[in-house]
Amino acid sequence: MSDAEGPGACDLTARLAPEILTEIFLTLLANAEHSDSEILSRNPSWLLSQVCGRWRAIALSTPRLWCSLLPFTNEIHGRRPFPVSSVLALASAHIERSKPLPLKLRVNPEWWFKDCHPLLNLLLLPSQTARWGEVRILHAREDDARSQSILAALKSNTFTCLKTLCLEVCDFTGEPSRIMLPMLTSLTLFMSSPSLLKTLSTPLLSHFKVKYILLGRNDHRTSASTDFVSFIQKYTSSLTRLELDVSNINAGDLAGLLKKLPILTELRLSDMISQLPTLFSDALLNGLRSQTREPCALPQLQTLSISGDLLSSATSLLLDVLESRCHGSETCGPLRSVQLYLYAPFKPETTRRLKTLAETGMDIAAFIFASGHWVQVELK
Repeated sequence: MSDAEGPGACDLTARLAPEILTEIFLTLLANAEHSDSEILSRNPSWLLSQVCGRWRAIALSTPRLWCSLLPFTNEIHGRRPFPVSSVLALASAHIERSKPLPLKLRVNPEWWFKDCHPLLNLLLLPSQTARWGEVRILHAREDDARSQSILAALKSNTFTCLKTLCLEVCDFTGEPSRIMLPMLTSLTLFMSSPSLLKTLSTPLLSHFKVKYILLGRNDHRTSASTDFVSFIQKYTSSLTRLELDVSNINAGDLAGLLKKLPILTELRLSDMISQLPTLFSDALLNGLRSQTREPCALPQLQTLSISGDLLSSATSLLLDVLESRCHGSETCGPLRSVQLYLYAPFKPETTRRLKTLAETGMDIAAFIFASGHWVQVELK
């Protein structure tokens, strides 16, 4: 580059429209949330706003670029903690610059151990909880004094725009209180007690995911299964995605429940088939089979994922089900995508039938567990 071209000649982004740069910035933000690098590297909003005047103007005029508080709420648990005062200042700036848009964050009562209660108090203000759009709540327990502010916020019914909630290692087995989340569409329980489900109201719920039930002080295996089934039954007309990775839910209850989900389009099951493989085969798979005259379970199902151990007879029946639903019928639509994660080796006949299904247009992905990880099976 010659001197005549000027110092700005190397800035190729000067030719990009602001709208293009905005989309690039937002993509960087989405990727950075899952990075293991330093806090500012995981927060491109600040880095991008420091490059030049034009980039700063674009960043500051893009509220969506400041909606995620994950870089700060994650950093409290980082290997090299950022000073709490700096975290609070940065989070406050994000809240201001994101305007009225929904916020994405995580909260944890264990922050009290790290002198982070000013940040927790800020996030739990009614004016802020009303902006929570996507949140993970970790390690909140009914019998823990440090959790009371979080539980009180949940019970205050101020979450008017919360759409995605993940409860991770939470135990709500105390005195039940009604919790209303009117806009919630996605709920995940990870290693958490199901007791909360008894008083939770989510009229728009479409996605429910459960992984590793945590039985609380007053929970029993039977009551936990009942709580889950009762909760799902309340939303049979709205649920479109169901993911279960648990062993505490009775397979028979599940088989009967699936017959009551007319608009479910995605079903993912793990461990369920390992506890009662015969019942899984008889009650569940037979219900999914497409039949000429009788209605089948989950008539709108498009995506099916199964992980675990299957008896040989169940594998054959599963293939029968997939073949019966490959093109759909008068009573059910076509099954478009299938993922199988099985521990037993695939027999040649199984591979052949899966290949035939793939050739007819069904998206098939088969995996076998070997050497400590899942290996995809080539359908030859």
